[in-house]
Amino acid sequence: MHGAVIRKTEVYYRCLARTIAPGSRVLADHPRTVNLRELDVLDSLNKWIGQPFAPENVDRTVQALVGSQADSSRAKNSCEGAKQRLADAQTQVRRLQDAIKAGADPAALVEAINDAQATRAAAQAELDNSPDPAAIGG
Repeated sequence: MHGAVIRKTEVYYRCLARTIAPGSRVLADHPRTVNLRELDVLDSLNKWIGQPFAPENVDRTVQALVGSQADSSRAKNSCEGAKQRLADAQTQVRRLQDAIKAGADPAALVEAINDAQATRAAAQAELDNSPDPAAIGG
């Protein structure tokens, strides 16, 4: 989802089906576009977000945050997998481009190119959003 100002005054959160990772189970039932007006959820969302940081929950929240950093090998393995998917997708895009240069019909390769580019974008986004394995004192 991303924010969008609609009608010059109202903030909406918009989720477009085309931005969901290819092959995701969510795509089967996801409408083309979902718009959620910020004012409709703001109070409830602020209360929910504040719960972990309420005085009675701070100790538990800190323990959970530190505990989530304990297994840095899992994050490292995830990064390595994303790097491999990115490299594979880049190779696939180059091969398809080479096929077009060699005379293949570009129209016949559109779907394959789109899939490879989507895989490449998803892997890059995963890498861009991967936490540093040593983020909390590791």
